[in-house]
Amino acid sequence: MFESLQSKIVIRGRLRVQTALRIGTGRAAPAAGSDLPVMRDAIGVPFIPGSSLKGVVRAWAESLLRGMADSPEKMQKLACDPLRHKPQSAGAPRAEGAGRAAPSSDLTICVDPGEVAEWQRRPQSTDQRRAAPKVEGFTLPLDDSQVTQVLRNRLCCTCRVFGHQALASPVLFADLPLATGDPVQVVAIRDGVAIDRETGTVSGGLKYDYEVVQGGTEFDLEIAAENLEPWQRGLLLLCIRALETGEIRVGGAKSRGLGAVRLMGKNGSGRPEILLYEPGDIGERLQMAVGKLAPVSVETDGDMAEGWIAALAEEIERRLSDGEEE
Repeated sequence: MFESLQSKIVIRGRLRVQTALRIGTGRAAPAAGSDLPVMRDAIGVPFIPGSSLKGVVRAWAESLLRGMADSPEKMQKLACDPLRHKPQSAGAPRAEGAGRAAPSSDLTICVDPGEVAEWQRRPQSTDQRRAAPKVEGFTLPLDDSQVTQVLRNRLCCTCRVFGHQALASPVLFADLPLATGDPVQVVAIRDGVAIDRETGTVSGGLKYDYEVVQGGTEFDLEIAAENLEPWQRGLLLLCIRALETGEIRVGGAKSRGLGAVRLMGKNGSGRPEILLYEPGDIGERLQMAVGKLAPVSVETDGDMAEGWIAALAEEIERRLSDGEEE
C-alpha cells in the first residue's frame, strides 16, 4: 500500500470549541493547579492530540457503517471491534497484546494479529511445508508485500482507513495546536462532586476540580492521507462533514455537555480546505516531492466528493453481498 506515493489528500481547517472541552492527562501531581489538568505541550500550551481526534472520528465511522448492516456477520465486514480478538481455539497461541476474548456471536477484530503472525512463520520441516495451507493463493510463509495484499482483501472498511494492528493507517491526524487565544486565559477550572448512588446526594470529601478549554477557542487541524482508493476517500469525507456539522464530540465528559466542536475554514470561517495531489507523469511526481505540484481543490459537496461517496456506497454493497447465494 505504501511502496510508492500515488496520491495525497491534505485537509486543513480550524476546530472551534463550541462548549467547554476536556482532554485530560489524568491525576496531577500535588504541585499542579488542578486535580485534573488539560493536555498541554512542552511549553504549557493546551493542544488536542491527533490520536484523540482520530479515535472519536473512527468511532463515528464505525457507528455509521454498522448501521448499514443487519447482522453481526455483515457488520464485521464493514466495522469490526478492533479490541476483541477472535475466540481462541484449543492449543492456539494467543497473540501478544491481543484484546479480551469475545463470544462467537459478538463482533471481533476482522483479522486476528495471531493469524497474521502464522502467515509469516516459516514451516520447520518439509512435511509441514507440504501441509501448509495457502492464503489467498499464496504459499506460506508470506512476505511483507503478500501480507499487505491479503490484509487489503480481508480487513473491514474502518481498519482499511484508520489502521489495524498489522497494517498502518494511510490517514495521519496531526496534533492540533492552539490557534487563537492566550494559553492561560483559554483554560478555566470547574468544580466537580461525586454523587452517592444510594442517597442521591453529594458524597462527603469527594469534591474535586478539573480544567477545561473554554468555548470559542480554536485549534489548527491538518489531516493527510496517502494512496486512498475512491471509497476510502468517501468515508474520510463523510467524517469531515460530520466534524463540520458538529456530529462528533471530542474529549471527556461528553454526557455533561462537554466536547462539542465544529470544523471551520483555515481562518475560522467558511469550510475546510481539501487539497488533492494526484500526479500523472514523472515531472509532476517530482514536483509533488518538493511541494511544487498544484493541487486540485475539492469541495465537500462538489461533484468529485459525491463521486467518492458513490464509490463508498458501491464498496459497502459489494461487501454486504459477498458470499450471499445468487
